[in-house]
Amino acid sequence: KELSEQVVEHYQEIAGMLVPGAIYYAFCKTRDFYTGIHSTLKQISDTKFAERAAGSMDGGSLNKPRITLMGGYVGRNMIVPVIKSTLSGQVFCSAYTVAVAPSGVWSATEASAQNMYSLVVIENQSVAVEITGLLPSTEYQVACVAEGDGGASSPSEDIQGTLRLWQTDRVDPTISSMVVRAVDSALYEDMYDYEAFIQATEIGYIWCIVVPDNTSTALGVPPVTNITRDGDRMKVEDLRELAEAVWEGISTSPNYEVYCTAEENDFSNETDDDSLGSSFPLCTFLKYEVSPDRVDLWVEVDRGASFVYVQAYKWADNPVDRAPTTPVFPTGSEFLSAPVTGDGADLQEMLWSSPYKYAIMSTGGGVATFSMAPLATGSWYDFYCYAEDYVEAPSTAHDGMDIEAIEDTLLTLQTSGPIFEEGGWLCVAGRPCNITGLTGEGLTENDRVLVRTDACPGICECNGTEDGARKGSSCSTVSRDANVLVPAAGEVPDKTDPNGAWCYVDDGACSDGQLSKLYPNLVLSYKACLYDDAAGSTAPPEGFPDNGVATQTTPQATVEFTLHWRDLDCERLVGWAAYVNEFESRMWLALNTALSDDYQKKDLTYEYIVGTKIDECFVDVFVTVPSDATATDAQTTLRKGIADWLTGELVMRVTSSALIKNCFTGEDHTVTLKNISDPVIALEPVPGTGFMWGSDPLLAPGAAYHLCYCNGTETSCETE
Repeated sequence: KELSEQVVEHYQEIAGMLVPGAIYYAFCKTRDFYTGIHSTLKQISDTKFAERAAGSMDGGSLNKPRITLMGGYVGRNMIVPVIKSTLSGQVFCSAYTVAVAPSGVWSATEASAQNMYSLVVIENQSVAVEITGLLPSTEYQVACVAEGDGGASSPSEDIQGTLRLWQTDRVDPTISSMVVRAVDSALYEDMYDYEAFIQATEIGYIWCIVVPDNTSTALGVPPVTNITRDGDRMKVEDLRELAEAVWEGISTSPNYEVYCTAEENDFSNETDDDSLGSSFPLCTFLKYEVSPDRVDLWVEVDRGASFVYVQAYKWADNPVDRAPTTPVFPTGSEFLSAPVTGDGADLQEMLWSSPYKYAIMSTGGGVATFSMAPLATGSWYDFYCYAEDYVEAPSTAHDGMDIEAIEDTLLTLQTSGPIFEEGGWLCVAGRPCNITGLTGEGLTENDRVLVRTDACPGICECNGTEDGARKGSSCSTVSRDANVLVPAAGEVPDKTDPNGAWCYVDDGACSDGQLSKLYPNLVLSYKACLYDDAAGSTAPPEGFPDNGVATQTTPQATVEFTLHWRDLDCERLVGWAAYVNEFESRMWLALNTALSDDYQKKDLTYEYIVGTKIDECFVDVFVTVPSDATATDAQTTLRKGIADWLTGELVMRVTSSALIKNCFTGEDHTVTLKNISDPVIALEPVPGTGFMWGSDPLLAPGAAYHLCYCNGTETSCETE
């Protein structure tokens, strides 16, 4: 036994049939000799690592490929340098945050360590190398190296010549490929013409800027805001053609680089004259999408350069468990320093202090996207937007929208999901446990309630922070060891954390939060990654059935309508009592015909309320119809089967009984059923408002538990 528990290191050589210089993925598997127990497929996949075979395809060539940085573009999670190589082979690029970037001169190994590469098929042609898995709005040091088919790498000075400071953006550009080349100018002697060929993915605009390499080396690659402000703009109306830009008569020394970005645009702002009379930019809410704890907003600004601000103000009449936390910065927006806010006395100053800000640099305006989160579920919010002219140093003297223009932007929305119940619910051990009376917006029969001892997902979650080794922004099993590099996109780490997946979280958000030993200002959690599992898939609190997931209380459908009798003294209904069974039999036949269901007479319950007005008799009838778990379907069926049908068909069926006719007709007068009111169909309880953990007594320890709301369209609980 002691021997079997010892860690054994093993070396195995895979020889032959490998292509020299190629990158391979390797996997490992173990099998116990005596028991036959072997690695699972998941364990095997976790051993995946990348390795390059030694040698080269053309070992006789020792020429070193020379490389030149020609430009590129950035996205939210990527940097794409465009590199020209003098030889066919491969071009590698690597990106490191400033804190962990190699110091001094980069080696070929450091420039190729992340295995981000593109093939060079034609000599002296530029190729784009996509570096993925990066954080948005983050600065990176990037350098590249080429390897020829002979295996030789670019000289050190060429590698260092590609070293630049890049900054990722908050959104992805609508660019799928880019080629840059410098050709001898046809018009200017001893000059170059720079050409850029760009494939756009959406109709809209492309901006490009040309900068000398000594400028980008000293100051970094121009950020997207500078490119859209200072660059040349192209209009893309046909995606079948490459967008082409040419800059003629550019000096051959120093080298120049072309950097581009692009955005989708339907060009509607080119003909919009609505704001010609305004001295300031105007913003409007273009569209929105509502979720249980988030509202996504699309805000259009009619001109640029401008700042746009958005803020949410919660109505005070809905109780919540706590005030909404400070919203996280929205995806797709550029963070700007907050302007001077004054005393915050008016709406304009309140909007100035909003963390939801975006800079639109296009003179034609544009659209900004904001994700307002987290918000309280089932609650009403007022949303306002505010736009002002772009200035480098914000102050109270902005030329922006006035109060009247801001108030005109008011958008009132209600988030979906249940309203928080301050008092909670009480269950007694040894008795069935249920919760009732939930209220909110958009509750359906697909919703669930999950009980947990820990906080609900949506509270304990990754905060997107990345440490100096580019780890921790999202759940990953990569080891926290400083010597273990973060794996490339789609690959598994060389070494895993024995405790499983982890990420960085806000302090206090997770019960297992602990300070990182390598980065003591960051808090990490393993539970945040466990909470990504489907609702009820993790271990439930002791004693709760079905992994802690409560099922909805099965509702019954209630049909309410009124029988209006004419020429009948209601007091004569005393004689009708003997014939109620006949009436209910007719009602039962009518409902079965309308609903196409096989209800039994005993399944229907009735309640009658009889008026006392002479000659006009109203009988209110309440019929409770049992339904299965598909309550909404039953309700839809009731409405469709009864609403239009009841007033005609039921009158005929009910009054066709000779027994009933004899009750109300005599020699002196005739009684007729004038009409039956439109039925009111309801479900009790309303779907999504009642839940229970089975009909058996609950045997659980006395404690306070978290109840998590699980939206029917999600795989995990979204909010507490």
